[in-house]
Amino acid sequence: MKKYIAAALLVIAPMAAMAETAPESTMIEVSDAALSEVSGQASLNIDPAQIIAGLQQINSFANIIKPILPSQGKQVVNLINVAATTAPVINNLVNGGKLSPADIGLLVKNGLTAGVAIGSLTSGL
Repeated sequence: MKKYIAAALLVIAPMAAMAETAPESTMIEVSDAALSEVSGQASLNIDPAQIIAGLQQINSFANIIKPILPSQGKQVVNLINVAATTAPVINNLVNGGKLSPADIGLLVKNGLTAGVAIGSLTSGL
């Protein structure tokens, strides 16, 4: 049980820290044009749906090879699974959508899964 609590705290701590230290008055919105000048990728135009589809394809492949991976590899697959399942919800939020109770449950469940996976990966360090 202590591991689950520690994992939940690992997941929530960065969000809470950013909420406290980055008030909106100090945040600057950068336009796509200005960002493309800095990044050098002015012609790169990737649709979020393409990114989500790519994550889901990687997740499908990772789940196929998961049984033959060592324990740390299985934790990486768990993190990929979290990214693939939460990406549509995060994309909806970024585009001004609202969270449903099912979305909140999904984020909490996947947050705990990610926390446990990260805890397992860092336990040997």
